[in-house]
Amino acid sequence: MVDTSTAEAKAECEKLAMMAPAAPADGAMAKPGMMPASTVMAMMPDGHMGSMMTDDAMATKMMGMSTPAAGCMMMMSGKDGMMSMIDTSSAEAKAECEKLAMPAPAM
Repeated sequence: MVDTSTAEAKAECEKLAMMAPAAPADGAMAKPGMMPASTVMAMMPDGHMGSMMTDDAMATKMMGMSTPAAGCMMMMSGKDGMMSMIDTSSAEAKAECEKLAMPAPAM
């Protein structure tokens, strides 16, 4: 996760989130996958989100502002359109998060 407490980092996050394409149709599921190295994802409280590939210089700069993720993380948008982070500290929530992030292979 990148620390967005500085004005510069917050501006980069907002710019990235506003570049996102329109949301998929209701009920559509995103295809699970791995983020390629040097990919940055941004999520705004109002649900805007985006991602981009960085060059080596930008990746190095952003890694200096980042901390490793402690575990599986889930986000959801509510009926009000606001983004929320789901607490995955319980065993049940962690299992749901991991199931969503790493679905069973198709037989």
